[in-house]
Amino acid sequence: MKVLEAGKSAFVRFKDYGGRSSREEFWKFVLFAFLGSILAVIVNSIFFGPEQIGSLKLSIDGDGNQSLKPMLQTNYNGGWIGDAFSLIILVLFVALAIRRMHDIGKSGWWNLMPLPFNIFAFALVYFSTTTVAVDTSMLPKEFTHIDSFSVPGNTSVFLFAWATGFFSSLALIFMFWAKKGGSSESEYGPNPHEVST
Repeated sequence: MKVLEAGKSAFVRFKDYGGRSSREEFWKFVLFAFLGSILAVIVNSIFFGPEQIGSLKLSIDGDGNQSLKPMLQTNYNGGWIGDAFSLIILVLFVALAIRRMHDIGKSGWWNLMPLPFNIFAFALVYFSTTTVAVDTSMLPKEFTHIDSFSVPGNTSVFLFAWATGFFSSLALIFMFWAKKGGSSESEYGPNPHEVST
């Protein structure tokens, strides 16, 4: 199966959440998505140019002194073309990842294993923020309404626990995705190597 064939197969089977997909089809689709993302950035940059982002960097030293520095950053991204492409790829990838898990005899729900760790991390950061006051005399007029901002508190131990769990579960999912599928028919359908899509 070629990379474009893997992309075509994912588009054709985007509503198939019950079948199986081979390891080759899965990883060639990942390559298809990666190359498509690069192409989206190139097309967006040619037609719409790079994105220019102006920002103010607030620095606070150990003594509490604040300094403000204007910054200009140039970003090459996919823009709305890349966003649309990513949304389409996400829909296709969900179905493909479920079929990939089916090929090794597991439920598609295994793909959600890192989700609890992300919910935990979000709650941890959200509930442990600290408010820092800003000296508005240093800000330009249009930013004088900013009197404080929130920064994450001291949560390093919990974030380490989250990172350990999250990356361990992600590594396990990648091992599942890379595992050779079953050679015989299963409850999820026939061997994808024996069936043409």
